[in-house]
Amino acid sequence: MPTRREAQVYEQWGRDYGSGILYANLAGTSIIIVNSAAIANELFERRSSIYSSRPNFVMCKELMGFGDFLSLVPYGERWRAMRRLFHRELHPQAAIQFRPLEIDATHDLLRRLGDTPDDFFAHITHMAGKIIMDIAYGIKVKHEGDPCIRTAKLAMDALFQAGIPGAFYVDALPFLKHVPEWMPGAAFKRKAREWHIIADDMFNVPFNITKNNFMNGTAAPSFVAKCLELLQSNGRSDKEYQEYLIKQTSGTMYGAGTDTTVSTFKTFFLAMVQHPDVQAKAQKELDSLIGHGSLPDFSHQCALPYVDAVIKESLRWRPVTPQGVAHLVTAEDTYNGYRIPANSIVVSNIWAMLHDETVYSNPSAFMPERFLDAHGQPDPTVKDPALAAFGFGRRVCPGRYLAMESLWITIASILATFDIGKAVDADGSPIEPSGEYTSLGPSENLQ
Repeated sequence: MPTRREAQVYEQWGRDYGSGILYANLAGTSIIIVNSAAIANELFERRSSIYSSRPNFVMCKELMGFGDFLSLVPYGERWRAMRRLFHRELHPQAAIQFRPLEIDATHDLLRRLGDTPDDFFAHITHMAGKIIMDIAYGIKVKHEGDPCIRTAKLAMDALFQAGIPGAFYVDALPFLKHVPEWMPGAAFKRKAREWHIIADDMFNVPFNITKNNFMNGTAAPSFVAKCLELLQSNGRSDKEYQEYLIKQTSGTMYGAGTDTTVSTFKTFFLAMVQHPDVQAKAQKELDSLIGHGSLPDFSHQCALPYVDAVIKESLRWRPVTPQGVAHLVTAEDTYNGYRIPANSIVVSNIWAMLHDETVYSNPSAFMPERFLDAHGQPDPTVKDPALAAFGFGRRVCPGRYLAMESLWITIASILATFDIGKAVDADGSPIEPSGEYTSLGPSENLQ
């Protein structure tokens, strides 16, 4: 199995074999690769009762400490309990309450970009972390380089690398987890130990800060504080277990929420550098609506269809998780005459779906206009990339509503304030960005 540019390799396999669904075998483990959105919808949506679990990636879950990271929890009662906690805080109506926080964080980002524009990667990472730390824990992050945000970044990079099917033999040969670190070929055990420390810090450090503040009566409003208050009042006998679920759910919110939006922001910056005509058109739309020198707010969103299309195209052009998070089919199934064995790993190749020429013409090009009709209004016949970019079925990202709101207000505000151009070298000559993406993880995937 490939461990670099996996989604593109899977896409090419699909072209070579003329099929939207492929089969591979890795040391006895069946892997099903789904390159077609139609097939993904059939399996993950209509047959979600058997396609909603997760593989037991030994490296991630047993050796690295991500066993109860919500995105990796097997389908069952524990997953449902954690999902309910997450949904209660971030369902569409609830997410609206965080708009003032998002606007404040965006304005802080604009000030930082104005002061030191060359540090824009650090600034957007800080902004994303600031929002989610406040929502999840009530912790006010003021300075860049905050250790909690840095820990989340390191943890998500590690999880992304280890979660690639075939990246570590121990996932296909679980007995290898018993091999001592000192044995030749056991470098994965040393790496897992180092990553486990980072994962523990991500789950425990901010949670314990908020828990201590809650016990002292000084906790700011947050997801964790609200959950602890409800737990304290309902008198459950399994308090310790429920507290553990709160900790793991908030850790997922904080880890995934910090990293994934940052990747889309980076794609947006790259696209604006490479396509100044798109940038100019979006700025013209903003200026005509709110005037030069003013900032947009959420009330302007419906009146800015081109800006909205820029965001959709950023999600489509370079999806955050190109091959998604692998599903596990829990019962034998058949699709179009193909047998799908029980316990097969099923990979949703989001990259291939969002670069399907039958759905998006000229898919390698960055073209926001593809989402608009002849009158410049949203075209409902063009598939919204968010329907694939955030996953499928019962495992769709529960934070997608907050993510989309954050993307919109931030990107619209940046376009209304700055011109984004190429960096220059010591001689003043423009530096051409390579535009190459790697498999190092969402926060470090753009060179």
